[in-house]
Amino acid sequence: MDPKLRRMAASAFALLLLLEGGMFSSPESRLDLLDQVARYIEAHQEEFVQTLRDWVAVESDSVQPVPRLRQEICRMMDMAADKLRRLGASVDTVDMGTQQLPDGQSLPIPPIILAELGNDPQKPTVCFYGHLDVQPAAKEDGWLTEPYTLTEVDGKLYGRGATDNKGPVLAWINAVSAFVALEQDLPVNVKFFLEGMEEAGSIALEAALRREKDRFFSSVDYIVISDNLWLSRRKPALTYGTRGNSYFTVEVTLSLPASRSSLSCLSVFGTEPDMIRDGSTIPVAKMFQDVLQKSVMMLPLGAVDDGEHSQNEKINRWNYIEGSKVFAAFFLELAKLHE
Repeated sequence: MDPKLRRMAASAFALLLLLEGGMFSSPESRLDLLDQVARYIEAHQEEFVQTLRDWVAVESDSVQPVPRLRQEICRMMDMAADKLRRLGASVDTVDMGTQQLPDGQSLPIPPIILAELGNDPQKPTVCFYGHLDVQPAAKEDGWLTEPYTLTEVDGKLYGRGATDNKGPVLAWINAVSAFVALEQDLPVNVKFFLEGMEEAGSIALEAALRREKDRFFSSVDYIVISDNLWLSRRKPALTYGTRGNSYFTVEVTLSLPASRSSLSCLSVFGTEPDMIRDGSTIPVAKMFQDVLQKSVMMLPLGAVDDGEHSQNEKINRWNYIEGSKVFAAFFLELAKLHE
């Protein structure tokens, strides 16, 4: 790991631990600013939860290739672009063309959002990657609440995309918005790279990275992904490696109505698991590293019981609001490393 990134990881982890105990380790000026930002986020948490509610309400399912849902993803991308513009960011929405499906139909690939706040060469530049599409969800799948209606129960915010990945995307935006609202200079240059097809394999992502490598990403010092989980409801974590997941679908077709078929065993031998490319956000992180030759940090937000693709996906209100404060603190610590 790059020495600067290692120090940044250590600082970020220390911030998480200190936040858990209700303290911050910063010089007086940083402590004052961080206190202002934290109090602003706390005071505006209902507003931030309402924004998450509005975003969860968009059925941005990228897995089912149907025109209506693809239009919903595009609507979600428009909402995010508008949110960032209202913060003062310069925003480009990059047309990614169309997707040709095996059945012959053609669907638009949702645009990728490239947003920037600040271009001070004396400051470090951090780029946040996130995705705004979700897995399929329906009440009859076993949800206890309506999946596209954010519902709070015992401090938990239930809804598809609450943890994966709309909540974390908004937490970063919340952190930025606090500095903007307080008319405080952002301690770092911030960029957002948001896509809408991660759950369907990040179609066209690599092409976008290659196209923007020497432009949008040329000034980026650090890339951060928050599309993974804490170890528990309140114990902070930094993800530095993942074994990955394997999914198998088996279909058995009977030749005659009366015939019987028995599937007794399915085994795979002789192949070492790919410890990098499998699992949640690991393929995306690997793609960023391979194409851009930059280090990627995974800074989780949701708790492990949130169940990224479960029938009752949720994010704890505590994680969402306190996580926004952590991300604001992260900006300050990152700036400190570059002094």
